[in-house]
Amino acid sequence: DAALGRRREASHGAGTGYVPGGVYEYRTTLDAPEEYRDRRVLLEFEGVYRTAMIYVNGSLAGHRATGYTGFTVDLDDHLRYGADNEIRVVCRTHDDSRWYSGAGIHRPVHLVVGSLTHIALDGVVVTTEDVDAEFAVVEVATTVEHDGRGLARLDVRTEIRDGNGTVVASATSPVTVLPGEPAVVRHRISVAGPALWSPDSPALYEASVSLQDSGTAVDDDVVSFGIRTLHLDPERGLRINGEPVTLRGA
Repeated sequence: DAALGRRREASHGAGTGYVPGGVYEYRTTLDAPEEYRDRRVLLEFEGVYRTAMIYVNGSLAGHRATGYTGFTVDLDDHLRYGADNEIRVVCRTHDDSRWYSGAGIHRPVHLVVGSLTHIALDGVVVTTEDVDAEFAVVEVATTVEHDGRGLARLDVRTEIRDGNGTVVASATSPVTVLPGEPAVVRHRISVAGPALWSPDSPALYEASVSLQDSGTAVDDDVVSFGIRTLHLDPERGLRINGEPVTLRGA
């Protein structure tokens, strides 16, 4: 957070925590080896406050107006492979907040390097649909993206693991993806004798998704989730797994 070391004064106003505003700049050097040439290379920013402009070797590669939501910047068209690359982030604060919002890069930044055909970022969504004491139906929706040429034909394998890491259910489906047209693979998987998540017993499972080409994994992702039912109505309030849960201070 670029504002943490700055001197606080009352004249700057309570809305920013008495911290002065300004323009901030970050620089770093990224070594891009030759093998990145046939890969997808992204920078994932979890939060930059605000009006972020991202430059790669002097060229504008991406921008983001808001300061709280995450975004990604595609580096592929700007990198010099087999050489060092300058990454520069320029951002500025605005007098538009009712609380201390910080300044600059206030959340983590990730370098994402993947194959041309890959699972989309945050591309695995888990929903617990039908749940009872004997069985639970878990839907795992996986978005697959293809940035190469021609059709890509692969397999998507989903494994559900319990809290001990044991595979309790699985499913595999083929997927065909066109360049620039993401495909969604939905697996409806039955889990026997599910350990239900609740505030008193927060049991968790993992959905492990692997994108495979002729049996070789080219990308994977893991999402933690709880198997539970949620109901909310004005008569009985919030119920988790059929049991009422009192919310205080909401």
